[in-house]
Amino acid sequence: MKYSDEFETEEEKKSSGKGFYIALAICLIAICGIAVTTFVSTLPKDEPESGDQTTVSTTTTTRSVQQVVIPATDVKDDRTTTTAATATTTAKPTEAADLFVFPVSNRVLRPFSKTHYFSDTLGEWVTHNGVDFAAEAGDKVKAAADGTIKSIRQDALWGDVIEMEHDGNVITRYCGVTAASIAEGQSVKAGEEIGAVSSVPAEVLDPTHLHMEVMVNGTYTDPLTLIQGQTVVVTTAATTTTTTK
Repeated sequence: MKYSDEFETEEEKKSSGKGFYIALAICLIAICGIAVTTFVSTLPKDEPESGDQTTVSTTTTTRSVQQVVIPATDVKDDRTTTTAATATTTAKPTEAADLFVFPVSNRVLRPFSKTHYFSDTLGEWVTHNGVDFAAEAGDKVKAAADGTIKSIRQDALWGDVIEMEHDGNVITRYCGVTAASIAEGQSVKAGEEIGAVSSVPAEVLDPTHLHMEVMVNGTYTDPLTLIQGQTVVVTTAATTTTTTK
C-alpha cells in the first residue's frame, strides 16, 4: 500500500508538470500573436502613387444657334471695289457704269427669270424680265448707277416708267415709279433719288414693289448680276379662297 501511494504521487507530479508546460506554451503563443498584430497595425499604409490614380473628367458642350438677319440696305456709301491679285487685294476706283446699287431695299420679292410663271394679275403664263424689290408705296427710288435720264413715261402694263442710260451700253428701267424733280436728258449720280414707289398694273395683285429691268446691248439681264451687295428673298404665303354655293 505504501508503494502504491508513492507511485501515484510521482504520476501526479509528472502530469502536473506537463500541464504547466502546455499552459506556458499557450501563453507564449498568445503573447506572440498579440505582438505581431500590434506591430502590423502600427506599420504605415502605402499611399497610391499619382500614376495609379484614375481621374474622370466630364466635358459639357453647349451648342448655340444664332439666327442671322441681313438688314435691308439703301445705298452703299463706298465707291470702290476690290480686285483680287495673286497674294494681295488692291482697291481701285470703280468706273461709273461698273458700280450698281440697290434702288430701294435689297429684299427680293420675285427674281429675274426666263422661265414662265403664272401671273395672277394677267391670268396667264409669263416670263419675268426684271427683279421685283419689296417696298412700301411712297418709298424713295434711287438711280442704280451714274447715268442720264432717257425717258419718263406712262405704260398701260408697267405704270409710271423711268428709263436711264449708262456707260457700256447699259439701260435700266424702273417700273411703278412716280418721277421726282427730274427731267429727260438730266445726268444723275448713283444713289440719287429719281422718284417714289407707286404701283405696277401688270403685277397689281402682288405686294407693293419696284419692278426693275436691265438691258445690256439690247438683251435683258438679271439686275442682281450688276448690283454690288447681298439680297434677302422675301417669301409670301399664298392664300386660297374656297367658295361654297
